[in-house]
Amino acid sequence: MKIKLLSTLIICLLPPIIASAYDGRHGWFIQKAPQQLILCNGEGLSRAESMLLESLSGLCGQAVNEDSFDEMVWIEIDNSSYREILRSSQENLNITKTTRMDVWDLLEHLKKKKDHRRLYTL
Repeated sequence: MKIKLLSTLIICLLPPIIASAYDGRHGWFIQKAPQQLILCNGEGLSRAESMLLESLSGLCGQAVNEDSFDEMVWIEIDNSSYREILRSSQENLNITKTTRMDVWDLLEHLKKKKDHRRLYTL
């Protein structure tokens, strides 16, 4: 009986608790806009290089959200829709400074930046 009552209370109280944490964007995280964008080709990489690139990209996004970095990584792929999203994002977010790097140049770039800013890499 106690377990049934407790289960019922949890089921009834859980939706309002979850709803209070809802940010109004259908559950999607909120990403702040960077001031600069690093374009990095994501095609033709080994599995390890792809994982490194994706990790560095995510860490840059997290650092931008925490106001400790101003650059984000855009992983380029050969897809016209994806290129249109990039163009539209740059235009709408007013990102005028972009740099092209390969994954290893990106790693070196972020290592140098780490000395000057708090960045969660390496």
